[in-house]
Amino acid sequence: MISAAAMIFAVGCSDEDPIYNVNLSNDIKAKVDGYVFKGTGAVDSALKDVTVTISGKTAKTNAIGYFAIEGLAPGEYIVKYEKEGYSTIMNTASIAATDYYGDAKQTFTTQVLYPKVLNLVVQYRQIDPDWVIGDDAEDRWISPAGAFNVEIEYTNDEYFDDIPDMVASGGAITLSNIPELGLKLNVDQLIGDVKYTSSIELTQADVKKGTIKVEVKVQEDYEAPFIDILD
Repeated sequence: MISAAAMIFAVGCSDEDPIYNVNLSNDIKAKVDGYVFKGTGAVDSALKDVTVTISGKTAKTNAIGYFAIEGLAPGEYIVKYEKEGYSTIMNTASIAATDYYGDAKQTFTTQVLYPKVLNLVVQYRQIDPDWVIGDDAEDRWISPAGAFNVEIEYTNDEYFDDIPDMVASGGAITLSNIPELGLKLNVDQLIGDVKYTSSIELTQADVKKGTIKVEVKVQEDYEAPFIDILD
């Protein structure tokens, strides 16, 4: 749509004269709108009362999960989705430059939020580096001795919820009220002044177990530690 302020017509011009589109107000605005759904693992459903924040402006989704935030100029924005009992998400939205008529374009987006319903304990132990095939591995496990650190993060970096950072050598990480999502287990080992990192993904099926046992073998040479998830 072309606003009256954005259009100048030359009085008395002929049919052959050009018509120029000029934005007089220099206040080109647009909006980001879209829908938010509840991730159920089956059929996603509309999610009401999600707070959506963009550049200090907020809106709440209605009964069909729809929101709109207006008064935005073209550019890149961080969009934050929050609702109590659900995992917070931050991602980006881009409003393109103005169109032929001097109007900023609208950006449409959809987002899925997952309820925090699960608790998870990740138990990790360091296997004795002197263990050899044929020994009783169950009796040869030793607690971490500060040789490595363990970290858990979401595999999808849109998720903003706090997850414990580097964990001391207590042998376990306990997570409460987390969504049914994939996680990544990172293990860092410091050899001299060099840090070596290994990562392994914990699938949704792993997370549903409630307790995961992880075996870490610290390498004596200049290699990343070995990680294994036990059945």
